[in-house]
Amino acid sequence: MALQSVKIGKNVTSIGSSAFSGCKKLKAVAMGKAVKSIGSSAFRGCTGLKTVKIERAVSIGAGAFQSCASLKTVVTGSRLKTIGSNAFSGCKKLSSITLGKNVASLGVKAFYKCTALKKVTLPAKVSKVGKQAFDGCKSLKSITI
Repeated sequence: MALQSVKIGKNVTSIGSSAFSGCKKLKAVAMGKAVKSIGSSAFRGCTGLKTVKIERAVSIGAGAFQSCASLKTVVTGSRLKTIGSNAFSGCKKLSSITLGKNVASLGVKAFYKCTALKKVTLPAKVSKVGKQAFDGCKSLKSITI
């Protein structure tokens, strides 16, 4: 039986690089409020993952959710400051992302080829949007900063 859900405990402060990478049947992740960082490729290729709520993390590493083909919704909390390169690249069903007010940096290709993404509102604190951050987002109609 394949891993289908993960509940990150209240004492876990970091999700390591490639921790759940390739868990194709993983559908749900409940992150504890102590999680401050999500490592590179932590959930990369989790093609069954549909929704992610990141309440207290400060950083999302490079490729953390790359190629999560079923991911539709991402909600981040107000503590998030950095979204790494390719963090959500190739999330073809991602149609909604709510970024917290303190996001300051989007890495290169952060949302590359998120073909269902229609509208993005970036917080006023954003000072860096990496190259090709929204390249290949064919449905994107507006970006508000």
